[in-house]
Amino acid sequence: MRGEPVPAISAAEQGRDLADALDDRFFSRNCRAWLSTALMIQGNLDHAAKVACSVTEEAEAVGDLTMAVFSYVSLSEVLGFHGQADAAHAAAQSALAAATTMGGYFADAVYSAFANDALARGDAAAARKAAETALQQTNPLREVFTRSVAPLPEA
Repeated sequence: MRGEPVPAISAAEQGRDLADALDDRFFSRNCRAWLSTALMIQGNLDHAAKVACSVTEEAEAVGDLTMAVFSYVSLSEVLGFHGQADAAHAAAQSALAAATTMGGYFADAVYSAFANDALARGDAAAARKAAETALQQTNPLREVFTRSVAPLPEA
C-alpha cells in the first residue's frame, strides 16, 4: 500500500460501513483487510491486529479464500512488527495454504510476508530468498505492488 494512510483509513471505514449496511460481507472483509494494512502503516498495531484477526476468522468461516490470503498476509506483517516472529510465520503459512488452494494466485504477497517475518526473526538470508521468490511468483500486472511490499533492495 502506498500513499497516505489517514485517507486510506477513512475510505476503508466508509467502504466497510456501506458494505455492512448493504449486507455485502465480501466487500466488508475487503475493506477491513485494507483497513488493517493502513492501521499498521500508522503504527496502530493493536487495532490492526484486531481487525486482521476478525477478517481471518470470518473469511475462514465462510470459505472466502481471497480475503483469507489478504488478511493473513496483513496479520503476518502486524505480528512481525510486534516482534512475534513465530506467530507472523504461522500467519504467512496460513496465507500460503489459502493461496495454494486458489491455485497459487497471490503467492507474491504471501512470499513478501515470509520475507518480512524472516526479517522479524533476524534472518536476512531467508528474507532475501523469500523476497526473490515473491518477485518470481508475481505477474507483470502486480509487479509494482510486489516490489513495494517485498523487502528487497535494488541498486
